[in-house]
Amino acid sequence: MTKLKLLGAAAIIVLVATVVRTVVIVRAQGTSPQTITVTITPNSNPSGPPSVNPDSVDLYKNQNQQVEWTCSTGCDFTVSFPKSHGKPFNDSSFNKAHPKSGVPTGPPGTYPYTVKVGQGSTDPQIIVH
Repeated sequence: MTKLKLLGAAAIIVLVATVVRTVVIVRAQGTSPQTITVTITPNSNPSGPPSVNPDSVDLYKNQNQQVEWTCSTGCDFTVSFPKSHGKPFNDSSFNKAHPKSGVPTGPPGTYPYTVKVGQGSTDPQIIVH
């Protein structure tokens, strides 16, 4: 009888763990991504590098996060991930008309990227966890 009770308790624990895991997965898939805003500010010198805040962004795949780039002055900008370092998202470039990254699809790691405004550029990074 004791073995039967232990097996029943073990079955209940496995069932509860499965339900909890399923709820976590459904929440992550069923909710809109959490957006982290990266603000680009042009340099007063058109050939000078823009500033990017924050210049390093930590994204957590299990938290359903994405990046949205925006310019503080409404300027045109280009964000591009070089092929040599891979890309953390489905797309490798973003701009004023396409500013949201979507959730990371690449493996965990550090991904440098380039932000260009006018003739100036700077190289921040995305860290995928």
